[in-house]
Amino acid sequence: MRMDFELVPLESDEQLKPDFKNKNLKNRPKVELASRLFSEGQVDMEGAIKMTGEHPIDLKHLFTEQGILPYKKILVCGGAGFIGSNFIHYLLKKYPSYNIVNYDKLTYAGNLENLRDVENDPRYKFVKADIADAEKLEEVIKDENIDLIVNFAAESHVDRSIENSADFVRSNVLGVQTLLEAVTKNNMRLIQISTDEVFGSTDEGAFHEESPHRPNSPYSAAKSGGDMLCRAYNETHGTDVVVTHSCNVFGPLQYPEKLIPLFVTNLLEDKKVPVYGNGLNVREWIDVHDHSRAIDLIMKNGKAGEIFNIGTGQEKTNMEITNTILEKFGKDASHIEFVDDRKGHDKRYAIDSTKLRNMGWEPSLNFEASMARTIDWYKENENWWKPLKYPASQNYKKDASRKGMKALITAGGRGTRLQPITFTRNKHVIPLANKPMIEHAIEKVVGAGITDIGISINEGEKELQKIIGDGSRFGTDITYIEQIGGALGLAHVIKNAKDFLGDSPFLFYLGDNIISADLNEFVDEFLNKKLSCFLALSKVKDPERFGVPVIEGDKIIRVEEKPEKPASNFAVTGLYMYDKNVIEAVENIKPSARGELEISDANTYLIDKGLDVGFKEITGWWKDTGKPSDLLDGNRLLLEQIHPDIKGEIDAEADVSGKVILGEGSVIKGKSFVRGPVAIGENTKIIDSYIGPYTSIGNNTTVEKAEIEHSIIMDNVNIHTPKRIVDSILGHGVKVAHSIKTSPSGHKIVAGDNSEIEL
Repeated sequence: MRMDFELVPLESDEQLKPDFKNKNLKNRPKVELASRLFSEGQVDMEGAIKMTGEHPIDLKHLFTEQGILPYKKILVCGGAGFIGSNFIHYLLKKYPSYNIVNYDKLTYAGNLENLRDVENDPRYKFVKADIADAEKLEEVIKDENIDLIVNFAAESHVDRSIENSADFVRSNVLGVQTLLEAVTKNNMRLIQISTDEVFGSTDEGAFHEESPHRPNSPYSAAKSGGDMLCRAYNETHGTDVVVTHSCNVFGPLQYPEKLIPLFVTNLLEDKKVPVYGNGLNVREWIDVHDHSRAIDLIMKNGKAGEIFNIGTGQEKTNMEITNTILEKFGKDASHIEFVDDRKGHDKRYAIDSTKLRNMGWEPSLNFEASMARTIDWYKENENWWKPLKYPASQNYKKDASRKGMKALITAGGRGTRLQPITFTRNKHVIPLANKPMIEHAIEKVVGAGITDIGISINEGEKELQKIIGDGSRFGTDITYIEQIGGALGLAHVIKNAKDFLGDSPFLFYLGDNIISADLNEFVDEFLNKKLSCFLALSKVKDPERFGVPVIEGDKIIRVEEKPEKPASNFAVTGLYMYDKNVIEAVENIKPSARGELEISDANTYLIDKGLDVGFKEITGWWKDTGKPSDLLDGNRLLLEQIHPDIKGEIDAEADVSGKVILGEGSVIKGKSFVRGPVAIGENTKIIDSYIGPYTSIGNNTTVEKAEIEHSIIMDNVNIHTPKRIVDSILGHGVKVAHSIKTSPSGHKIVAGDNSEIEL
């Protein structure tokens, strides 16, 4: 590091700071300069010694008396997230003497790629852990000799808090309480990073630090709970804690679900940007670099129990933000899609940051400059944001724990309960949310880091291979395995695939099951516990339809296949993990009374052999799509997860709201009403029709003067009838015409390919 400075001789000792008087120092001016540069982090101890020529022990004694030794060792909680990782970069760059321990649970928004450039820096260390884990937190504080904690760890996306608030309470309330206990016990300082959303909405003026909290979303309520605990611990125990309330932060490394990066990345992909409501909600904005500067100042100069607002006064409506970004891309308002407003959407946030400014802080970047640098960053870092925006495309080959693992997905069987649809097609290619069912399974497997996949198919199957291909578009290799002898049970599927599986541990995934859960934790637990078998369980209303575990204590003693009197309301779902021992099991079990090799018998065989068989209740929803009603439920669940994407055209007269996907070449014409969530494929026409929620419509389809809701409509379908179609599944090439005969106003239809119906 090069430094340019000038030494000015001092005329007397009176000009020296008191710390320097009466010290046996050879070059006091240089020592004073070295002290200042060391305290600011511009030189380390070795540099200070070289600058001054003083003995290391003398210099260390002096710096200790001045309070600038020992070196800072900071625990940054949530350091793999957007704001936390930027703060770590800021500290490591500004303070060569600081050491940083990044303590992060790595939830969906935690990304170690944010810190890939510093992972080999000796001043940086990563620990994967949860702030609510008191034992681990205490261990890290002691082992790493932590001086200070800065907590960025939080569940922070408002939309997610509306759907499921439990994780927000755990992280933002219980996690903060755990940190407060730790810093109180260890007599340390905690900087708690909070949000201006705790104050609620205001039409005029600005909130100051002592304004009452009026949170309006589960996210802001949970953050407020953490803030209240900080206040209580300071008042009750004298805990050294400082709380910050920041306005909206933006900049490089922000997760692409947030407004600015979502809009920027959408436009980079030539997609429309979804604007809530009328777009007139107001927020105050700050560059992440200026936020780091503010935390740095507060960390040093804030007093125990203080609260600081961090704001810039740069207020913008969402439409102003939108128009600024569109202008940067040279695009017009046709790239805006207005969507239903968010529940509890606060109208305006504004905070008074006078207190922080009186400490000497001012923003260094204006909004326009910050926006320009942010857009440039996303343009240059597509390899960073695309895997986050489209998780199924992530390639986990870098994860050594997945090396040698395989997956076996079932895609055979007769699908008799789904006839007449399955008279002409494999049930695993029936579209859910306009995507073949089996693709959802493949994406889950690839998302778990497994890229060597075998798919078990019926003898002579050709259709599925044409649709799915060799796996290259998923970033995987796919081997198709014909089930010789026909459908003879799930254990037979494994037995038939033993040459493909070899001795590899593998994930066994039933291709007609859909789930919401991320499979990484499931796979990790199987590997970490070194199990022979790992079963995913889910509570169901009708366990007699499934394999049911018999559980004693924390162990499964056997698995019963479709028992008349189930031992529990747990079902074994369509997810299993096995090691090589299952091959022995499937080769030694006998066919059941229905003539099949049952997977439940194979699992019981492993238990009886004394091998380690574990289980885990999966979170979120799980759906076995064995019946038409299950297909419709699965379609609904998947449509709830879509993001708006309008590539086709919408007439001025048409009314479209909610989350809607409209494919290229498709058009919504006339006085049509479309209420999402709805997925419409390519080259499809919706004319003077009502398309209600939870409907998917395939490619090359025409819907004219019709009403459709909660239905699956496949490709090349023609519907022209005023009758209402609900809870229906229409196969490829179906034609539905109007009949002059009277009939009920609502129709529920399951029609196979190329059927013709009059209503």
